[in-house]
Amino acid sequence: PIPEEGHTILETMTQPGTPKGLIVLLAVSAVVVAPITEEFFFRGLLQTAVQSVIGHEKRWLSILPVAVFFGVIHLGAVPWAMVPVLVMLGVLFGWVYERTGSLWCAVLVHAGFNALSIALSLSGVMG
Repeated sequence: PIPEEGHTILETMTQPGTPKGLIVLLAVSAVVVAPITEEFFFRGLLQTAVQSVIGHEKRWLSILPVAVFFGVIHLGAVPWAMVPVLVMLGVLFGWVYERTGSLWCAVLVHAGFNALSIALSLSGVMG
């Protein structure tokens, strides 16, 4: 079942009476700022650091602990029920980074997910 509550940004954006300027600001933050900063931190810094400890030949093992941290760190903005979904997304973003060798590919996938979530929420499909 889909959790009753979602990300606080999505909830704010879909509240009746939310100013359009705030919706735009939150959308830009979610689709541009968050994917860049989060991917550079989680994949670029942490996943790479874990790889340096466990060895490049086991680099795929670096994805899971970073993905779990990615999910848990969002707890201020999402309920516990959403953490497993965010962990799976973290695995996806980590896999994209490892598969392509490009942090920008992970940023684009992350931005695409956030944009889709916003579009679905604003259209009333989600939430």
